[in-house]
Amino acid sequence: LCEGDVVESVNSIACESPEVAARLLRDATGQVCMVCVQAAHVDTQALVTMHSKVVECAVCFGLPRRPIEWPARCGHVFCASCAARCLLISGSCPLCRSVAPPCLRS
Repeated sequence: LCEGDVVESVNSIACESPEVAARLLRDATGQVCMVCVQAAHVDTQALVTMHSKVVECAVCFGLPRRPIEWPARCGHVFCASCAARCLLISGSCPLCRSVAPPCLRS
C-alpha cells in the first residue's frame, strides 16, 4: 500500500473502514486477494468557497437545491436537477457553453 491508498475489499469482502480491512487481513489464512484504490482527495475549502458564491441557479432562478458544478469545470453551479436537464438537452453549460464530457451527455 502507498500513502493515500484505501483497501476496498479483502477476499471479495467489502471493507467499510480501515478497522474492517485490518480485521479481515489479520484473520485471513492462505493466499489473500486485496483490492486497493487511491483515496479521493476532497478540497473542502474549495467546496466551501464555491458554495458561498452561489446566489441562484441560472436555470430555475431559485436557490440551488443540491448544488453541483457544471461537469466541464467552468466553475458555474446549478441545481443538480437543472444540470441534468441541461445535459440531456444540449450538453453545454447554460451560461458559457462549455461542453460537458461525452460520457455525461445522453
